[in-house]
Amino acid sequence: MRLVLRAAFLALLGLPALSLSAQDPKWVFTGESKHYTIQSTSEKKHAEQVLAYMDLCFETYARFLNPAADRMPKKKFNLILYTGVDEYKKNGGPGRYGHYDGKNLVGYYHENQMLPTFSHEGMHQFTDICIPNFGRVPSWYSEGIAECIANNEVRSGKLYICLQKGPVPEIRVPVLKRALLDNKHIPLKDLLNYDKRKFQENHKLLYAESWAFCTFLLTAPKLEDRDKQLPDGKYKAVLVKFHNSLLDPKMTPAEAATVAFKVNNKPIDLDALEKEFREWAMKFPYEPDPSEEPKKDEGGEKKDPPKK
Repeated sequence: MRLVLRAAFLALLGLPALSLSAQDPKWVFTGESKHYTIQSTSEKKHAEQVLAYMDLCFETYARFLNPAADRMPKKKFNLILYTGVDEYKKNGGPGRYGHYDGKNLVGYYHENQMLPTFSHEGMHQFTDICIPNFGRVPSWYSEGIAECIANNEVRSGKLYICLQKGPVPEIRVPVLKRALLDNKHIPLKDLLNYDKRKFQENHKLLYAESWAFCTFLLTAPKLEDRDKQLPDGKYKAVLVKFHNSLLDPKMTPAEAATVAFKVNNKPIDLDALEKEFREWAMKFPYEPDPSEEPKKDEGGEKKDPPKK
């Protein structure tokens, strides 16, 4: 979650921007690593765990995004780690687990979600410095690719991304499978053109679909490639070209998609791609969310779920 637009809005009104350090928390630990500094009210071991992990993420961000030398960060990024959700919320934290406020990566200690959250928000932070006019980047890409990075594991001191199991697919796959089975997903040709407002109106589904679509582009026909830190699927070049096209500050997302979604210099048939994507997504090991399954009446016929 990003708060840059909120800060700009407050500035426009002549109001002070949200500052998470305004209440001067009592830092238990402050430290730094190769690429990050940290201020923490949580235990030292948790803060050091985040620092070491985020250095691995930084190297992955740089390899994947391949930013120009003049757009690489000139100083270390700052991290803020709170002891738990109550302290995080007390200090102005939005969202469930953390956010990027345009300057700091902010989160709290959580046994399962701390590291994925920092890697997700760290991707926003890194992309922000790599792509001019970051606000124009479509959410399917900015959120989808951040979820791809967050879906990782560390093996032998190396970060491997886009896995078929873990905290991200555990949450996202059941939602996506339910939508696919009920034909309530967003068609790819529409997803590529969604603006941020429309994305947020159906964010639960669209986070799941965007994560899956970016993963599909990187790993298909496989669900994962455990031998490679960065997957090398048959559509990886599409995602890389889309990102590289956005490095031109005058390029619109629609123009970037037109440039990128090609194979052998021919435009990709999005309907055919969607069929392939659906078949791929249904192979994930998590079951569909049962909460939206159509129920049977006394006669045994299926009824549509009530409209919300």
